[in-house]
Amino acid sequence: MVLELNGVKMKRCLLLVMVLSLAVSVIGCTGDSVFIIRSPYGNVNWDTWGRYSAALHTHTTNSDGSNSMLEVVDRHFELGFDILAITDHVWRGPGGVRDLMNLVARCWTQTAWPDDRPGFPPVQLSHITQERLNEVLMGVGRGDRGMLMIPGTAELALGNTEEANVLFFDGNAPRAWAPPGDTLRGGIQIAYNDDALVFINHPGRTPLYGATAMSYPVGYIYSPNNPSNDSRRVQHFVNLFMEFPIASLVGMEVFNRRDGDSRHDRVLWDNILTQTIPAGRFVWGFANDDSHSNSPTSSSSIDTSRNIFLMPSNTLPNFRNAMVSGSFYMVTRVARNEGVGLGTDGQALTGVFPSISRITVDPAADTITIVAQNATRIVWISEGRTILETTGASSTIRLAHRDIIDNVGVYVRANIFNGTEGIALTQPIGIRRR
Repeated sequence: MVLELNGVKMKRCLLLVMVLSLAVSVIGCTGDSVFIIRSPYGNVNWDTWGRYSAALHTHTTNSDGSNSMLEVVDRHFELGFDILAITDHVWRGPGGVRDLMNLVARCWTQTAWPDDRPGFPPVQLSHITQERLNEVLMGVGRGDRGMLMIPGTAELALGNTEEANVLFFDGNAPRAWAPPGDTLRGGIQIAYNDDALVFINHPGRTPLYGATAMSYPVGYIYSPNNPSNDSRRVQHFVNLFMEFPIASLVGMEVFNRRDGDSRHDRVLWDNILTQTIPAGRFVWGFANDDSHSNSPTSSSSIDTSRNIFLMPSNTLPNFRNAMVSGSFYMVTRVARNEGVGLGTDGQALTGVFPSISRITVDPAADTITIVAQNATRIVWISEGRTILETTGASSTIRLAHRDIIDNVGVYVRANIFNGTEGIALTQPIGIRRR
């Protein structure tokens, strides 16, 4: 799907918006400032913009989920989600046969997938009625706060178990494990050609160059034996992010389900950012349930994680712009390496998410300030290492402080904790020495 704005492709417009957003924190730098700070939150109006929670990786009985489309939509609506992408695999068949379908569901009301094999009838889909869709969009039953439906969404199951989620996609998806879409790059290329958005799913599950990251304990977090530190693994993803623009390939999951096989994906993310940000390429992180069940005790339950989008209003254009510009943050109840929500397997999750009230940059003073709620401590990270830790719900990092300046790399990001109940993660804020 190509969105037009005064005759110009939306993708090109979004690139300009993103550049302006990242540049805003640089304007007005004076005095003895040491750093140029590029914040994805530079254009956010924290006083007037809304906070909208999004589930961007969900499954129904149309692929391998346990609940119908209606049940999944109604459960997210009940839990207060504002944005929902149903990302069923682009396959459907008895026993999960993965070579039957190559079309993406366009809308939750779609009743069938055409089967392009000669002689095969359309596959009937679980769906919701137009009447129910209208109620969800209008917020009937929850104070007129509607839930946004993202169109053209699916999970592309690609070669070597690599997968990616596509949004705003209006074309044909590749058959699973069949050329030309049998690689992660091939799937991203198809999304790019269609002006869709795409992000990489659970990269720690990918068995590149040895065991998956889920098999390594916490002690391996900075060990060369951790596959997220393997230079070949890092380079594999760096190459993709450097090849495709952020207006198409926006980022990667750093939390998936209850953080079983994503526990080292923050390490991988930091390794990738360390290489891409000097070239001006930001990579946004996502926290997704990858939900397959409405059961609150399931390891793939709904509402382990949310992506909190900062927007003037909850519309498709604003959402797409925020996906590209990075004006959102992540929250989750389970972060295994960070010590959050441990021992929750088979249990319902009740931890309270921290929330971010504002992130401000003072370019003249080389400071970044975070004010949060439901927060007990804030940890600042640069290139994978902790450079400052403070207690309480607010924190200011002075990058040029003598105890910090030598440890400041090409970006900083923050982990915001509510004890062991929940954690919020900011997107990376770019740092460059003058």
